[in-house]
Amino acid sequence: ISPDLTNATPQTMATAGSFAENYDTVVALSESPRDRNLIWAGTDDGNVQVTRDGGKSWTNVAPNLPGVPKGLWVSRVQASNHDTGRAYVAIDGHRSDDFHAYLLATDDYGSTWHSIVSNLDAPVKGFREDPVNPNLLFAGTEFGIFMSLDRGARWQQLKEGLPTVAVDDIQIHPRDHDLLIGTHGRSIFVIDDISPLERLTSDKAGQDVLFTPRPATEFYYAPIGGLWGAHVFKAKNPPLGAYINYYLKGLPAEDVTISIEDSKGRHIRDLDATNHPGFNRVVWDLRPEPREAISESRGGDEQPAYVPAGEYTIRMKYGDFKASTKLTVEAEPGVHEGEFVVP
Repeated sequence: ISPDLTNATPQTMATAGSFAENYDTVVALSESPRDRNLIWAGTDDGNVQVTRDGGKSWTNVAPNLPGVPKGLWVSRVQASNHDTGRAYVAIDGHRSDDFHAYLLATDDYGSTWHSIVSNLDAPVKGFREDPVNPNLLFAGTEFGIFMSLDRGARWQQLKEGLPTVAVDDIQIHPRDHDLLIGTHGRSIFVIDDISPLERLTSDKAGQDVLFTPRPATEFYYAPIGGLWGAHVFKAKNPPLGAYINYYLKGLPAEDVTISIEDSKGRHIRDLDATNHPGFNRVVWDLRPEPREAISESRGGDEQPAYVPAGEYTIRMKYGDFKASTKLTVEAEPGVHEGEFVVP
């Protein structure tokens, strides 16, 4: 659906050395989720091409990128989820001994661009615009992943549990809203449920907020037999249960209390809660008080005894701030409410 979108320079197209140094290649591609005829392409020799007619004609908008030297590797290009004319381009110049950060946005199909680098200071290798919140952006750099809540006006590093490592790719799970981070040599990291970030709009940033959690599923353990050897890779599973997220606007002045009630208003559980400024998360393991294990006679050996599936109320108190929200607890497929039953 296109001619050669690169510069097709004979000197760089020739193989050399290990025969892996082939350039003049399209290395970034993004189809607009809002218009199937709108496609963006980035090349390893500095071109940013766009078509608005499904590939019948292409326009190289790279000359419109302010402050970007010619010929640098286009590491990412993304068509916006929210505005048809909007797109983002990340440039990685480290292969050309250029270690500046280049990250730009357009709102008019590439006719004009503006830098959203702000306080980023390393080559940008990965990028992702959030599909829910147009102001929430993620940038993967040579030294970690950064987040912006104001569409690039300011960036802050996500580093809780993350090593300082190059981030090559970023994805957001469309159903679970998990942030998936692909690194260069340090495996894949997952930040579970970033929906609180998606909902933290500018009007809420100065408030204490209790977010509505995503539905929680009651999972049971299944034994795995056989000999797996000494070289089986196993990553740590995320905590099972309901993720209760809240935001505190300032320095903590009081303790946070969180309680769970069932659909009839009966008290089920009190949870230990943190009171850090900013985002906080408490995981309810979906067990009532006291914590019990399902006996072997009920179908499982040391299986957790969960509350029945249904709707629950989460109540939070922090000083004068009081809030409540609903939580849906779902039974694992093949398991009846409150019982461990082998499917």
